[in-house]
Amino acid sequence: MDNLILMMGMSQLSSNYLDTLTDTRGLIHLSGSAGSGKTLLAAAIAAKATRSSHVDWLAIDGKPGFIGYLKRNLQYYGGLESNLTLTRISAATEAKTAIMDTANRLRHNTRLIVVDPITRVLDMSRHDNTLWGRDLFEEALPTLAGIANSRALCVILTSEVRENEAGPKAIYHKKIRSWVSTDLILDRTFSRKFSRVYSSTDDGVPGDLVATMHLRENGAVTMKSPDKAPEAMEC
Repeated sequence: MDNLILMMGMSQLSSNYLDTLTDTRGLIHLSGSAGSGKTLLAAAIAAKATRSSHVDWLAIDGKPGFIGYLKRNLQYYGGLESNLTLTRISAATEAKTAIMDTANRLRHNTRLIVVDPITRVLDMSRHDNTLWGRDLFEEALPTLAGIANSRALCVILTSEVRENEAGPKAIYHKKIRSWVSTDLILDRTFSRKFSRVYSSTDDGVPGDLVATMHLRENGAVTMKSPDKAPEAMEC
């Protein structure tokens, strides 16, 4: 089911809500469990952005599986692959260098930076002596926030969640939240027929329901406003 959702792309997303995210400036944080749709949503935003501007995408886990999905979104939304710079990273030191050097490599028309996932950078730090977790807050996040502010662009950070005493929550959520302008949590329902998109509270738990993301019988992904009840769908 997860693979099918990703393969079909964001072809039927509610244009109003997607456009709102595409036009957002500052840092957007997308968190949620594996398969909840974080990278899928980032890919749709990136695809729309490449129609008129450049996108710099840092794939921190180094895995190529999402590239096909990104291309499908580019094709559907009429995005330009020439307006996308994709950097695949597999080591913590490379990740730090890439993020800290972001300002130097951005094109003049860059309007979106994607760091997917920032969680993996923190995982890498466990095997690295550079204390990347500390650097993330003292250097990387301020750097990305500064770029977003000075260049009036958007930075998307994705995070997977970890279980703790209070339940599932993004790693270092409180500190990441202090830098972001939009904080969203994606949650795939047990039936996996649709995902809910929530605004995040200060405590890193779902707050207001912003939208629902759906997989229709024909394989298209749709997004509905929260005032519309989720409909029953065949898998």
